[in-house]
Amino acid sequence: MGIDAFKSEIDRFLASSDAEVLVISGKWGVGKTFAWNKFLREARDRLKGIALERYAYVSLFGLGDLGEVRQAVFENTVGRAKAGEVADLTSLESGIKTATGGWRKAAGLLRMASPLADYAAAIDKIGFFSVRKQVVCIDDLERKSGSLEMRDILGLVSFLKEQRACKVVVLLNDEQLGADDAEFRIQLEKVADTTIRYQPTPAEAVEIGVDRSKPHHEVIVQACSAFGIVNIRTIKRLERLSARLSEILAGYDVRVIRQAVHTASLFGYTKVQPDQAPTIEFLKTYGPYDGLLARDNQPLSHPEWREMLRQYDFGSIDEFDAVLLEGVEAGHFDPAKLKRAADIASRRLQHVDNEHAFSAAWELYHNSFGDNQAEVTGALVAALRAAPSVVTPTNLSGTITLLKELNWEGNIGQLISEYIDGRDDGREFWDLNESSFGGEVRDSDVRNAFEAKLATFEDGRDPEEVLKRIGEERGWGRDDVRFLSLQSPATLREIFKRLSGTDFHRALRGGLMFRNIQNADAEMQLVTSNVEAALREIGQESPINLRRVRQKGIQVDDPPQPPSSAVGDQQEA
Repeated sequence: MGIDAFKSEIDRFLASSDAEVLVISGKWGVGKTFAWNKFLREARDRLKGIALERYAYVSLFGLGDLGEVRQAVFENTVGRAKAGEVADLTSLESGIKTATGGWRKAAGLLRMASPLADYAAAIDKIGFFSVRKQVVCIDDLERKSGSLEMRDILGLVSFLKEQRACKVVVLLNDEQLGADDAEFRIQLEKVADTTIRYQPTPAEAVEIGVDRSKPHHEVIVQACSAFGIVNIRTIKRLERLSARLSEILAGYDVRVIRQAVHTASLFGYTKVQPDQAPTIEFLKTYGPYDGLLARDNQPLSHPEWREMLRQYDFGSIDEFDAVLLEGVEAGHFDPAKLKRAADIASRRLQHVDNEHAFSAAWELYHNSFGDNQAEVTGALVAALRAAPSVVTPTNLSGTITLLKELNWEGNIGQLISEYIDGRDDGREFWDLNESSFGGEVRDSDVRNAFEAKLATFEDGRDPEEVLKRIGEERGWGRDDVRFLSLQSPATLREIFKRLSGTDFHRALRGGLMFRNIQNADAEMQLVTSNVEAALREIGQESPINLRRVRQKGIQVDDPPQPPSSAVGDQQEA
């Protein structure tokens, strides 16, 4: 039965004073109790919505015998104005007054029954005697204790209707009634005047279950609709996750909070309903573009999960999502860790916003023939100054060129300096000669500024390692050549003297790599010159090293000979 028909039947039941038994069945978690209470309160707030003056709600969960059930009916009885609310001491006091005819009469009973236990028992009996012509809701029939017999419950239901003129509603999950309860089912049908099955659609569950006064409730609605959730307990679990995340992330960009609620709702569904939702292992490896590069036409696993995630607009788990998943699995969020992840997500959003602002400034130029030169230049300069980190060197060069051609009246050099000061990049970013986009940076002022910035970096590499790598790989980068060109002959001599074996040959080959290159540039020629100078010094050390160095094609003068007298002295010695 859908929501509208269900509500109509509840309204009819409550508006009549005739004694009857209404049985409401349905799957676990679909919200039978929730729906009953919702429509009960709505009827309470309407004029003549509830015909009888009192109401009691009793859950059989944990009750051991029929006496406890009768006691619970009395203790939980409230006036019609409080139907749907939890009974308290005030309502109990009112019930005792009704049952005993006032506290003075109750005090007389106290004198008649000296032990307190006897007095309590007397109150219970008198209290249940007062239960008549009221609405009684008996819930959780399938969760009763083993000592409480079904036939006794049905007997009580029948007694309340036939002897006490009560209207009794019974809520149960008939799917959890065991095979031994077959007789109970038969007897229940005899006792019930009306039996309805509560089976809401996902849309109806959302309509009744989602509290639209809560922040970001629309994300919960989206999740429940995409996942086909009809379980009210799951919906309320997602609402609690949303409330906690909204509390922790208060003050962040609303898009960050919405992402958190959006992702946590998926993870919460996976945890609460693992028999229906995608597994955590699947979500950890899922990507929206899976299969685009698949080979051999192999089908992807779980296509139904993939379609559901696409409809939910879920991509893949990022750093922020990973922290959310950890919190959902643990049952609580680490506020400090969550905020650190939210900071990263916020910066990413700001980056995207800044990119959009820069693109929008260029669209002013491209998208019309309007007389808006001042507007275009102003927007470009503002976007460039606001977020230099999102402007690539190529786009910087193009922007500076356009500003020059449009005779922008500002200081071009200062604007470029602001860009450079606004970025926190390593030396590789500033090396246009080694960059794949370096050739597209054509403005001379931009190139000069990049070279000046590059010169401020100290290259902390070990020249020995650079020499050995070039010798082994027989390849190099522009920064390698520049780095080696700065090494003195003394430094190179020390490296060659220290090495031996494979490392020696690799370093030497790397140092001499550029001497046979046609059209070698000045830095390459300087590397070769310094390496040869280092080798000449080594060749002058001894006859054997002289021979070794000359074998490398290096011209080395003969080492100076000692004076003849010194030779004679050595012979005499």
